[in-house]
Amino acid sequence: ERPYRANQARTYYYGSGLLEFYGRHKERQALAEFIEQTDDKLLLWLVTGDGGVGKSRLAFELCREYRDKGYRAGFLSQNTLLSPNWAPEQPTLIVIDYAAERIDQLKRFLDLYEVSASWRFPVRILLLERPASLSEERLKQTHDFDYVTYQLLQYGAALELQPLSKPDLLAIMKYILRRPPARQLPADKKLWQGLLKVDPKCRSLFAAYLAEALR
Repeated sequence: ERPYRANQARTYYYGSGLLEFYGRHKERQALAEFIEQTDDKLLLWLVTGDGGVGKSRLAFELCREYRDKGYRAGFLSQNTLLSPNWAPEQPTLIVIDYAAERIDQLKRFLDLYEVSASWRFPVRILLLERPASLSEERLKQTHDFDYVTYQLLQYGAALELQPLSKPDLLAIMKYILRRPPARQLPADKKLWQGLLKVDPKCRSLFAAYLAEALR
């Protein structure tokens, strides 16, 4: 039996950057249009998808891309609450992961809506959550939550991430299987059948786990 490698968990952590990123071309284009929209200083967009489908990794890649473009970009830490007079000092992209559990942080951004028109730089907020976890009904029932402002700041309907295409999922598995010590690649049909058995939803994280298990 192959011994457990201590760095294995880190390898598959979305923020490690240790694995190649595949697919999501249409989603990245849509998110680029959201980030670079020039009519509003403060905007947010909800990105939904099943656990393991790749929400956090997609947001991580966007942050890397936009840091190279001069943005302050990253995931908001759980303990961070903005002050009432906060203002961006450069174009800013903020990711709030597990947004349904972090309503207090979201409220702080809603409170900044009126003053945001005077900001020199735009702020874009990506909210990441599983389907239905940040529903209209739940938000309306949340104490002291300004749902009207939340709607005003929404870029559009939630961006729903679907599973990657079959070629992209196979590419992920082959990439992992080729990493040292490389293993002989199973046939595509065998890999695909294995993924369907492990995870009928065909999520990218489970494709990576399957490939690791086959190494």
